[in-house]
This record gives sequence, structure tokens and C-alpha cells, in this order.
Amino acid sequence: EYKAAIIVMPPMTLKAIAVKDGMNNSAVASANYTIKGTVAIPVFGVAPGAVNSGTSVIISCATEGARIYYTTDGTKPTASSKEYTTAISITADVTIKAIAIKSGMNDSAVASVSYTIKVATPVFSVASGAVESETSVTITCNTEGAKIYYTTDGSNPTSSSTEYTGAISV
Repeated sequence: EYKAAIIVMPPMTLKAIAVKDGMNNSAVASANYTIKGTVAIPVFGVAPGAVNSGTSVIISCATEGARIYYTTDGTKPTASSKEYTTAISITADVTIKAIAIKSGMNDSAVASVSYTIKVATPVFSVASGAVESETSVTITCNTEGAKIYYTTDGSNPTSSSTEYTGAISV
């Protein structure tokens, strides 16, 4: 007669027999229990923080044969989420959450990393070096809407420096 659940504390071999007066005993049932392994947590190839637009992020897992699933909308990833198959290109501020799953093992913990896009470095139209007098230099930035500030005295520019509005004559 079934009385209560048995708590299995692996590693354990559990054996049972059923007995009833007037009947032959049952065969012995046996089951071996071991501790189920847990998949290693996914690892991101780029540290969190500000990155250049287009940075490629690789996700890996130390558990051989594990599949990685991820989300970029803030939700917890599951086996129904998008499967990671190739590097993820970061083109906007984003938080990536990933989980690694392998049949027969416990799912990994969820790994999470956040990236922000940093403003692209300004580019000069004329390379550094000797130039003709009155050479006109333009400055561009690939980050749409970014303001450019500059100095001509060797000091580092800040948002309090002169704002770039057109070509500069050297």
C-alpha cells in the first residue's frame, strides 16, 4: 500500500517489492538515481558597456553539445527563444539574455549582458602630417545627430570647446 513519497537523495539505488497475503510477492523493482548535471552558463565574448556600432558578440558555452537560446527584449530566454547560431551585431542599445540547454541535464542559469552604442570617433578629411598652407579640413562623424567639438591648441576637446560647423583652414 502506497503511504507517502520518498525523497530521493542521489546517488541512490531504490528497490521495492509489493506483498499481499495469499499472493506471491512481486518481482523486485529497482532504480538507480544520480545527480543530474547542470549546463555551464553562457559566456559573452565582449565585455558589457559602451561598444562601437556593429560590434559582433559571440556567445559560447563550455558544455559540449549544449544549445544556446537568447532574447534581446528583456524577457527570460527558453528553448522557444531564438537559437544562437552566429555572432550578434550590436547596432543599438541592448540587453542580451542567454541560456544553454542540453537534453538530460539541468538548464544553465541565465546570463545577461548590456551594451550601449558609443559615438563614433570623428574622422578628418586630411591625414595628419605636413600640408599646404590654407588646407581645408572637414570633420565627420558616422553617428547620426552627433555634435563635434574641436580645439586647435593641443588640448583635449570637451562639449565646452568650439563646436564644429564647417571646414577648418589649417
